[in-house]
Amino acid sequence: MIPSDVGRPIGDIKPNIDIPDLEEIIARAIDTVSAQERDVRDRNGKWYSLWVRPYKNLENRIDGAVLSLLDKTDKHEAAAREFADAIVDTVRDPLMVLDESLRVEMVNRSFLELFRFNSGEVAGKRVYELGNGAWNIPRLAELLDAVLSRGERFEGFEVVHDFPGIGQRRLLLNARRIQGTEVRAAMILLAMEDVTGKGGDGDGRMANEE
Repeated sequence: MIPSDVGRPIGDIKPNIDIPDLEEIIARAIDTVSAQERDVRDRNGKWYSLWVRPYKNLENRIDGAVLSLLDKTDKHEAAAREFADAIVDTVRDPLMVLDESLRVEMVNRSFLELFRFNSGEVAGKRVYELGNGAWNIPRLAELLDAVLSRGERFEGFEVVHDFPGIGQRRLLLNARRIQGTEVRAAMILLAMEDVTGKGGDGDGRMANEE
């Protein structure tokens, strides 16, 4: 808003939030003498809690409404993260989520069970430090860099390694980019399939993300 907006009808002002029925909400707050609340989002994707409350003048009469916006982007991010974590944890194949520095953001229960880790042993570690250097592979590093920088994904990249405590395993790795947000950088979802003892070879396919 600018100073010259004072005195103009609220309907003439185009706010930076997506709320086409703002006038109706204000009228409802005044007519019913009750506060109105709505979750709204601005053009940059940030979330706010919009509150519209009636107010009284010096003669104790309802004389308008007060609008306030509370930034709740962090709460929406936390809820979305909790939802995503729940999905990841229910997937039966081992999964890792890596940040832009290729450090472990999270792993699911299947990963911990397969490699006999607890979450504290892997959180914040670089992927190349896990499994006695199992993923310290130059070609894998190139593929993961392509996933982050160019939005590519790869499927069926084969890793054969003698993992501490569980012996030799043959894994097929699949990875894709998780789109970043205003408050969080892009990440990588790295899934693996344990094909130990099964025939066939991973073909290391790469594909551009649609």
